[in-house]
Amino acid sequence: MKLPFLNALFKKDKKSLLIPDSLLVKKLKNLSDEQNFFVFDNITIFHHSSEYNFPLILLDETRGLYIFEKKEWAYDDLKNARVEKAHNQETSKDTLSFQKKQDIIHQKLKELRHFSNLPIYNYLLMENLNADEYEHLDISFQKLIPIQKVIFSDTPQEDILKKLQSAQKNPETRYTKNDILGNLLIQYTLLDANKEPQFCNLQQRAIIEHDIYGLESLQAPQRSGKTNTLLLKAIYHILTHKNTQVVILKPTLLACDILRQKLLDTIEHAIIDFNILDILIVTPYEFLDIKKSDVPKLILCDDANLFKKDFILQLIERQKEANLLLVNYKIATYTHTLQKAYSFDDKSITFYHAHKQAKALLLIARLLKQAKADEIMILSNEQTQQKLIEDLEYFIEKDTRVMSVEEPLRLQTLDTLIFVKHSNIDELNPKHLLILDTDEASKQDLDISIQRTSHTVHIIYDTLTDEIIRLKEMYENHKN
Repeated sequence: MKLPFLNALFKKDKKSLLIPDSLLVKKLKNLSDEQNFFVFDNITIFHHSSEYNFPLILLDETRGLYIFEKKEWAYDDLKNARVEKAHNQETSKDTLSFQKKQDIIHQKLKELRHFSNLPIYNYLLMENLNADEYEHLDISFQKLIPIQKVIFSDTPQEDILKKLQSAQKNPETRYTKNDILGNLLIQYTLLDANKEPQFCNLQQRAIIEHDIYGLESLQAPQRSGKTNTLLLKAIYHILTHKNTQVVILKPTLLACDILRQKLLDTIEHAIIDFNILDILIVTPYEFLDIKKSDVPKLILCDDANLFKKDFILQLIERQKEANLLLVNYKIATYTHTLQKAYSFDDKSITFYHAHKQAKALLLIARLLKQAKADEIMILSNEQTQQKLIEDLEYFIEKDTRVMSVEEPLRLQTLDTLIFVKHSNIDELNPKHLLILDTDEASKQDLDISIQRTSHTVHIIYDTLTDEIIRLKEMYENHKN
C-alpha cells in the first residue's frame, strides 16, 4: 500500500507547514535554551530568486545543523500501511529529508564562505504518534523511518537530547552562529565594519519580523544596531510583501549615501535577487518632493529626534495613508525597544585638562602609530579645525578632510584624518575620537558622538564647565 502523504516525505516541498509552539516544539526550544543551541521554527532561506521554507532548524555549534520536519500522522492513519520506497527516491546517509534541502544549504554556504562540509542531520517530529504506537506499525514503515530519527509526542526532553547528541562532536571545528546562520538567514544578518556577518539578537529579530501598523515608535540608543536593523527590516518586508516599496528617512545626504552603501553591501552578501530601488533612502527635503500618491506604505524614520519638529508633524500627517515607524521620537510610550549593544567595558574614555591645540596634536601623533588615519576623527568648531589642520600639515604631514554632511559620499575623501563639527557626526562611527570645544556642543551631540565611537574617546578641555563635570560623572573611570 502506498500512501500519498508518505511520498511527500521525499518530494520537494513548495512550502512547509507552519509549526505552532506545540508541546514538542516547546521541548526543543527549552532544550536549546539549556544547551546554548539556536533554534528557529517556520524559517525561510532566501537564495537568488528562490525561497525555501524549513519547519524547524537547530544549530549546535559543536556538531552542525539539524533540520526537523513535522508530520501530523496519527496511528489510525498508519496502522494498516505498508510502504515501499520508489526506485528514483534518494535520501542522504544521515537524513530523512529529500536531498534538495541540504543541497540548497551547502550551495549557499559554498557561494558565501567557500564552505560546504557543514554536517546536517534530519529528524521527524511526530506530534500525534507515540513511541509505543510506532512499535506496532508495519516493519516496512520502521525501516523507512528509523526510530533513532523520530521524536515522538511522548519523547522526554532528556531523550531528545540523547538523540541529537548521537551525532559526534567535531573537536577541530566550531560551526558558529555568525558563520552558519549569518550566511543562511540573511534577513537577520548585520555586517560589521569589516563586512563580516553578525547574527541579530532576539530584540532585533523581533523588530525585523514585526509588521508596522499605523504610527509606532522605537527607542534605540546609539550602537544598538538600530540603523542596520531598520535596513534589514526594509529588505525583509520587500522579500515577504511582493510588489511593494519602503522609505527610510535619514537626516542628511551623507547619512543617506552611507546607508545606501550598506544596502549594496548587504544585498551583495546575501546572494538574493533584489531591486535596491524598492528601498528609497532619502532626506526630509527629498521625501517632501514625493507625491503623496507615490509614498510607499511603509516609512521608517531613523534618528527622528534629529529632524525638525515641523517635518515630523508633516510626516505624521502623511502617515495617515501609510505605516510609520519613528526611531527615538517619543509619541506616548515607545512601542518597541532596542537595548544598548555595548556595555561600559567596550571603550575607554579619557579626560585631559590641557591646552587643546598642543594636546590634540600629541594625541593624534600617538594614535597614528596604532591606527589608520581614517579611523581617527576630531570634533571641534571651525576655528579650532583650521588651526589644527595647519599644524598637522606642518608637524605631522598628514592629509585631512573636513566632513560635510550635505555633500554626497562620492565627493568626499574618507581615507584621511576627518574633522567634523559636533552636530555633524551623523552616520560616522569612528574607532578613535578627539572631542574639543565641548562648551559649543549640545548635550545630545556630545552623547551621540561618544556613543558612536567604538574604541577610544579623548575629551580635551581648558575650563571645567558644567558639561565637563556631567561627562566626567558619567564616564570617568569607566569604559563605555
